[in-house]
Amino acid sequence: MEHPASTRTGLKVCLVEKPAEYKNVTRRVVTAAATTRKADIPAEYKTVKVKKLLSEAKEKRITIPAEYKTITQQELASEGTWSGDLSFVKLI
Repeated sequence: MEHPASTRTGLKVCLVEKPAEYKNVTRRVVTAAATTRKADIPAEYKTVKVKKLLSEAKEKRITIPAEYKTITQQELASEGTWSGDLSFVKLI
């Protein structure tokens, strides 16, 4: 069977039967609706030690007198010289 020229695509189409493909899917579903229940839970107590501020921080300035001491030290006033016979000195 020929189709009219206006509907021709120039391609030939061949229909092939292909079997369906299946795969196993695992999913989680709700089997029972969520519920609530009351439970008596006994209170628990413990002793806690706490440090409590008795007074705010303070700043107290006091004058500490300066301490002085005299230090005596020797300073080189002039280079030493030798005026004598140096014949006993052996040069290396």
